[in-house]
Amino acid sequence: MTYQVLARKYRPQGFDALVGQDALVRTLTNAFKLDRIAHAFMLSGIRGVGKTSTARLLARALNYESDKIQSPCLDFQEKGKHCQAIIDGQHPDVTEIDAASHNGVDDVRNLIEQCQYRPMAARYRVYIIDEVHMLSTQAFNALLKILEEPPAFVKFIFATTEIRKLPITILSRCQHFALRRLDAEDIVHNLQSILKLEKIEAQNEALYMIAQFSEGSMRDALSILDTAIAYNDTQVTMEVLHNIFGLTHNNDIVLIFEKIMVGQAQEALALFQQFYKNGAEPLRILQDLANFCHEICRYKMAKDTIPTYRLTEQILQKIADNASQLTLGQLDRFWQCLMQGLQEIPFSHAHLASAEMLIIRLCCLSVLPPPDDINKYLQAELNKPDTVEEKQAEPIAESITEQVYQQPYTQEEEKNIQQGETFPTPLEELHNDASQSNEGYAQIDLPSLIRFEDLLAYLESKKEIKTKLILEKDIHIIEYTQGTITLRLASHADPSIIQIIQNKLSHITNQAWQIIHDTAPGQATIYQQKEEDKKLRIKAVQESEEMIQFKHYFPNSEIVDVGSLE
Repeated sequence: MTYQVLARKYRPQGFDALVGQDALVRTLTNAFKLDRIAHAFMLSGIRGVGKTSTARLLARALNYESDKIQSPCLDFQEKGKHCQAIIDGQHPDVTEIDAASHNGVDDVRNLIEQCQYRPMAARYRVYIIDEVHMLSTQAFNALLKILEEPPAFVKFIFATTEIRKLPITILSRCQHFALRRLDAEDIVHNLQSILKLEKIEAQNEALYMIAQFSEGSMRDALSILDTAIAYNDTQVTMEVLHNIFGLTHNNDIVLIFEKIMVGQAQEALALFQQFYKNGAEPLRILQDLANFCHEICRYKMAKDTIPTYRLTEQILQKIADNASQLTLGQLDRFWQCLMQGLQEIPFSHAHLASAEMLIIRLCCLSVLPPPDDINKYLQAELNKPDTVEEKQAEPIAESITEQVYQQPYTQEEEKNIQQGETFPTPLEELHNDASQSNEGYAQIDLPSLIRFEDLLAYLESKKEIKTKLILEKDIHIIEYTQGTITLRLASHADPSIIQIIQNKLSHITNQAWQIIHDTAPGQATIYQQKEEDKKLRIKAVQESEEMIQFKHYFPNSEIVDVGSLE
């Protein structure tokens, strides 16, 4: 016999062998016991979690028949009459269709025609449609009626990795089971069972690395294991994974992490280059750094939740050491910077260079003080006098001020005060001068706003876009001079904007403005003038000879806008 890969050789032969899908098995078991078997099943989930295997097991369960059992059954104590033919894909009543290559409406029509015939040997005619989301819209519409009310002897089993691409009309006619991503512990336990049957030893750490790299897919894990056994058929070790796939050892990740956290950029880059030359992908190294940072944070905040069963004693000690030396602020900054880099690097034209720049950035960030310490330092510097001389001069200045502005009245002033006259003290004179100087607006560097258009341009230069839009859309100018605007409000405008405009213009231009409301018609708003100008430009282009000839060849064309005719 030809060699079978592990994923096919150890495909589950019963529902009790399905890994990590306890909810699905329990639901189906109860449904079969209560004779509440649906006519259509939808199996969704990521690649390699057992959708196709579950569909074939379900087809066997629906058509299970033995000398003792003559009804649908999930408990395969022994192979039934139809089991082997279904396993081999040769049973006439169980049809497996790949929707990726049979996705047209004609394929669905053929399926519907076949549904009219009763099964030839088994209890049900079962149709397994894999990657059902690949069907066309017309094919889905053709399938709706037969899917809602199929013959009593027809069952449908659908499998998909893209559940969101399916029409809700299809989903509502099926019993949906979402196969979950497998836990690392479940994957490792299954790999250990397979290796025991294959009589091959393996390092526990290596198996957990395979489980982590497979991202919850049992098929991916078995494919990696298959390659590792082909490299070394006696033992699966971290060195084997490192040599084949470029996976970095946990000890290597700890080493580069510690170099980064003390700001040793040269040593960190040298290690990174070494890992890259040995076959490790830059993104994979950065992801492993993120995982190690995450383990340290978990240790600091919830030590009991650390999965110690998948880590060596040496790595656990390194996690504890780093957790005692690093603060949560440092780890959080490391994590945030790393996450941003992991999002940017896949879109970069040079992954290696981008990853090295991220390593340098992390090294520089690690030696910076926390933001709180920087803030405290700046506050202390701002509150501290610049020099010793300035500190000594402060009380002297206060004394001089007090002496100058609290001088007693002269004899002449005293005489005049007795006659009823009042004279302000020097301090009062200072306040009066300040208040007088603040009356009105300072008359320096005033903008020249001779025309209304000048005012609008000035507002735009000052980034006062909201005020400019109000003046363009909500008012009809009757008369304009610099400092005074006589206007009529548009019918849709709020009367309160008059006071708002007056205050805003006075503040922005640093001079007093007077806004007078009148009922005279006034000019069209600036917005209306622009629209009228646009219509005139479009009309001029429409009446041109060139446009008349163009419309002859493209009669349905339409002019939306044209530039200035100047």
